[in-house]
Amino acid sequence: MTTSMSSHGDLSLEAGAGCAFCPTERELTDLYLHRKINNVALPGDTGSFIHVADVYSAEPEKLVERLHRAPGTGKGDVHKMPVWYFFSPVRYVRGRRTNARGEPGRRSRTIKGAAGTGKHWHSEKGERPVKGGSDYGGYEQYFSYKVKNPSSGKDERGGWIMWEYGISPEHGGGDLVLCKIYPSFHAVAADEPVSYPVVNPKKRRHRPAATPRILRRARGGNTRTTTTNTQ
Repeated sequence: MTTSMSSHGDLSLEAGAGCAFCPTERELTDLYLHRKINNVALPGDTGSFIHVADVYSAEPEKLVERLHRAPGTGKGDVHKMPVWYFFSPVRYVRGRRTNARGEPGRRSRTIKGAAGTGKHWHSEKGERPVKGGSDYGGYEQYFSYKVKNPSSGKDERGGWIMWEYGISPEHGGGDLVLCKIYPSFHAVAADEPVSYPVVNPKKRRHRPAATPRILRRARGGNTRTTTTNTQ
């Protein structure tokens, strides 16, 4: 995979066909999230599929309902899961960003309105720096969706995965994150009941001509960064 970034954070891109949106972790934090936090325009038409929503406001299957997934994902193969991206506000327990000692407050990842059902995003790994480094303290964290079994009282897999991407507070992070959500490969492979919507791509809104898009394509086993001009 070849990706290059200039000193201004822009990508060196090439035109090509057969494109899919699959940015690197560094691009998600430094190119997309950092720009969003600083009210800088995002590249191309990514606003049509990087949605703005509270990912903790609903169960994932309801959250993604009628929303466009990222281009090139969800081709019907279990290895090509549909993927949705969200800019989401950060939730803190009792709404406090810092505690009495001035330390970062504890985050709340329970689904809103699901008290007593045990529906929440469970952290599988702690925060870690994004691959390739970051100019803005970019980090990622891995979560699985859990639902409490009413009979046993134990948490069970809910069939969804989420990667959360953020940047450090000194660079404006702390209130907004970028989340990547998709059905669990294990749930689909085991034929567990995981539902997600299929949005007709022909119903997407009209795109202006000559708009660059940050995309990639697979060729000869390598992923290449590309851009296209939509007509």
